[in-house]
Amino acid sequence: NDLQAAVDNFMNSLKQNPQDPVCAYNLSCCFALMQDQTDAAVRWFELCVRWGIAAHDELDDPATDPDLASIAQDERFQLALTELRTQRAAHETS
Repeated sequence: NDLQAAVDNFMNSLKQNPQDPVCAYNLSCCFALMQDQTDAAVRWFELCVRWGIAAHDELDDPATDPDLASIAQDERFQLALTELRTQRAAHETS
């Protein structure tokens, strides 16, 4: 329940594993659960897509993740989600 501690832990993990898409996804979730952190939540989601979260088949559709519900209607999130789906489709065919 301590979202700031979770953010700190994921940031420390990124120091050890730069550009880890799973850490970026989790940071997006943390910030989305915080009040008034929409920009940070969207930015981390965009980074997780850029860094390759599409290759993580264990991840369900972020559009249905309750942790991301507060940013689900944000246009930037929707654009990144479209990119993620495009990457996944390409990943599945290769």
